[in-house]
Amino acid sequence: MTPTASLTATIVLAAGEGSRFGAPKQAALVDGRPMLTALLERLAGGAPLPRVVVIGAHAELLDGLVPTGEWSVVVNEDWTSGLGSSLRAGLAAVPNAEQVVVVLGDLAWLQAEAIDRVMQRAQVSDADVIRAFDGDLPGHPVLLRGPALLVARSQSAGEGMRFLINRFAVDRVECDGLGVATDVDEVEDLHKPQR
Repeated sequence: MTPTASLTATIVLAAGEGSRFGAPKQAALVDGRPMLTALLERLAGGAPLPRVVVIGAHAELLDGLVPTGEWSVVVNEDWTSGLGSSLRAGLAAVPNAEQVVVVLGDLAWLQAEAIDRVMQRAQVSDADVIRAFDGDLPGHPVLLRGPALLVARSQSAGEGMRFLINRFAVDRVECDGLGVATDVDEVEDLHKPQR
């Protein structure tokens, strides 16, 4: 099956506690809007269907920040075990997907154009991992398919995206200026220059 005919899903991982941030960072205001709400609304136009957002810590609060009708919500009850468990929870919600676009929920300024560029590359690339970069900085979205997607579905809870991506050759997509590598870990990050 050609990439253009493949069922593609989008998964946003937003299950973390935000311990370094000191509060539910996905609810932090960015330009006057909760970060998670703003991110999901920006991506909805360009993110392939089905669209899933995985929450865990602060699930009740974050569930109320997800735009209704645009995204399906999955609660990862095992969120404390690591990012791999959230990825698996999201993948379980899209069992028929042949390729998946993965986005981190703390990319406060990510633009939908980054997903468009990754999807365009997927149509002409044979790579099993296609990843957005801002210059030399790796970022998200990351598209997984083929063997990479099979490993993602079976990896252990503590094995996150870095472990997965390091196992495969990565096709790099330049997305400078689209917020692909500007994540929020601490409150100060809300004020750092955007890339």
